[in-house]
Amino acid sequence: MKKILVSQRIIENESYYEVRDALDINWGRFIREIGAVPIILPSEYDSTSFISNFDIQGIILTGGNNLGSLTKKAVDIKRDTLEKNLIDYAIYNKIPILGVCRGMQIILDSFGYPLYSFNNHVAVQHEINVSKNTKYYNILNRQEKVNSYHEYAISSHLFNKINCDKHTRSKLQISAVSKDGIVEAVEHPTSMIYAQMWHPEREKPFKESDLLLFKNHFDL
Repeated sequence: MKKILVSQRIIENESYYEVRDALDINWGRFIREIGAVPIILPSEYDSTSFISNFDIQGIILTGGNNLGSLTKKAVDIKRDTLEKNLIDYAIYNKIPILGVCRGMQIILDSFGYPLYSFNNHVAVQHEINVSKNTKYYNILNRQEKVNSYHEYAISSHLFNKINCDKHTRSKLQISAVSKDGIVEAVEHPTSMIYAQMWHPEREKPFKESDLLLFKNHFDL
């Protein structure tokens, strides 16, 4: 079975000082259902050294918390650094990488796309418009509605404007947008990079379209 590296959120305990890695237990069930084995990455370990000990064939950047570039919190900045290193590693070594919610935000940030605060995207369900140019059109088009738990995002109008800027690191493409014009999914035209704002692990039961997309992206 393929081994998929999974990043975690970093949280500070409030009752007494302790910094913890944390991961929604549903990720274990979700990755089992797509037919892979999760390898959970600890934040206090050199990621390159950690990956070299496993035959990693995919990377998932999970959700939780906001980017350190937005909050200025040390734990969030620490996670930003870790996950940007994973993005660089995945691109260089041609490893498929998939971001979910915050995972998509850090991918956008890594490629030079700014994020802004938006209303009406926390704890709601909404429809998406799927781009006909996305390689996952037949899968994403099955999504009637997706969940939404994020405050920060980028509008499709600004995304397209920045995408024409020659100073961006590289071009991402929009895979799906919400009805109010917020970018909900992106992909890279040549590298194996895909990201979405909705959480597949929070669905009960898991959606077949989400499972199929992950299987497709990681060639499972």
